[in-house]
Parts: sequence; structure tokens; C-alpha cells
Amino acid sequence: MAGSTRHGIVVGVDGSETGAAAVAWAAREAVRRDVPLSIVHVLPSRATPAWPEFPFSNVFAARDEDRARMILQAAERVAELSVENLGPITLSCTTLTGHATATLVGLSEDATMVVVGRSGDSALHRRFLGSVASGLVHRARCAVAVVPGDDLGARAHEFPILLGVDGPPAGEFPIAIAFDEASLRGVDLVALHVWALTEVHRFDAAERQRLIGVGEAALAARLAHWQSCYPDVRVDRRLLFGEPAHLLVEASGSAQLTVMGSHGSGGFAEKLLGSVSSEVVRAARTPVIVMRAK
Repeated sequence: MAGSTRHGIVVGVDGSETGAAAVAWAAREAVRRDVPLSIVHVLPSRATPAWPEFPFSNVFAARDEDRARMILQAAERVAELSVENLGPITLSCTTLTGHATATLVGLSEDATMVVVGRSGDSALHRRFLGSVASGLVHRARCAVAVVPGDDLGARAHEFPILLGVDGPPAGEFPIAIAFDEASLRGVDLVALHVWALTEVHRFDAAERQRLIGVGEAALAARLAHWQSCYPDVRVDRRLLFGEPAHLLVEASGSAQLTVMGSHGSGGFAEKLLGSVSSEVVRAARTPVIVMRAK
């Protein structure tokens, strides 16, 4: 996978169960890729002191710092337990101060991947982490993995990688990531492209068959270079008509990881702010890796 590895894989934690699932997934990914894992907890900054000065402000600050240490210690234990049968891991734990999204975006400049949980353990956490995940997939400078609350690491290891194939504007990075993940895990790759043709019912059988032939040829050509680079990866190419987000989420039920780009043309012709990627990240039954077009 292209990108700097000074920070290796960065995972943001907040003490929630989803954060723990993200740590476990990120730790296994770090061992597979032989890169370090950086576990990061972000404390909100207190740029504006209370006035009049609150007499217990230092007590609360110390409490937050103690909680941050406990969160990182617990995350470190999760990481070590998750990879005890996979191999050694190099990891570090850091507490930073600032805005969570901006801090993680900054770290993404020198990271292979940034990993976060999809939701927290309360309504407030769900809103907060949802905004962090959303901000990251919009602004991060590297791949972003959003991990559901349950740890899917034990999910059937033979399940394939699911790739949402976009048009050329999305870039090659999502395809490269998906092939790399399939090769590292020793599984097949399902490459799915969806034509969101709302009036497909108007086509007769012959015209629909012609469109399918054109689409299949274009999909094969789109993947040809990467198939030659990864001859060990068996590819199942699929071309469907329908609603892209729904079909990707549905297909994720038989995968162990979903990979997609941020925007492009064709069935996935939504910018990351749009409904397709947002819905897939929110509802997929697997961790989702999103790579912004560059």
C-alpha cells in the first residue's frame, strides 16, 4: 500500500467497546503488514479557562488524564491479546490534546492507515465518534478503516475481500488496497460494480444483455493490471444493476472486509459527502476501508 509509515497504523480510542474492536482489528492489520501500531487517545483542549476560575478545574483535568492512562493501558492489553498467535507487534500509546478529528487527520499525513470505531457506547459517543469517522474519511491523507462495534476478527477467515469498483476518477488506490488485503489474508477478492440505472426496466432483454457485456469487459480491463501484479488472488467480478449502497451493504454480509474509494463515476458516482459511501460506512457488516481520490 502506498504511503508513509512513520506512524504505521494509527488507531483512535475512547474507552468504548467499539474502540476496543478497532484496536483489535488494527493490531492484526499491523502484524500482517509488519508496521508499528500507534494507539492514540485525544483529550479535548481547554483553550478557554473558566471565569471566574473554577476551584476544582485542576482536579477534573487530573481525572481526565488518569482516565486517559487507563484507556490506553486497556487498549494496549487488547492489542497484545489480539495478536498473541500471529506474531510480535511494535506498538506505542500516546495521549494528545486537541480536536479528535483534526488530530487524527494530522497524524494521517505520516500514517499507513487510520482506524476508528464506528460508534461508541452511548448516544453521545455515537454522535461524537460518528463525526470523527465521518471527518476522517472526508479529510484523512491515507486510508481510513471504520470498524463496527463487534470484533469481526474471528469472522470466517475464508470470506473474501469485497471491493466496490469505481470509475477511473476514484484512482487506483482502493483497488491496490483490496488486492493487497486479499493477498495478505490468502482469500479471494469480489470486485463489485453497480450501475445505478433507475430506468433499467425500460430496456429489452437484448439491450440489457449488451450493456452487461460492455460492463463486464470494462470491469475486466479495470482490474487487469492489478490481477497481473497479484497472480495469487482469485477475482470474482460482479456487475449488478440497482442501488449501489444497498447492494454493497448486502454483499458485505458474505465478506470479511469492504474496500471502496471516495468518489468517481458510474454506480458509485457520489462524492464522499454523498449517500453511497456514508451508508456503506454506517451499515456494512464488515470493517470498511475508504481511500480518498488523490
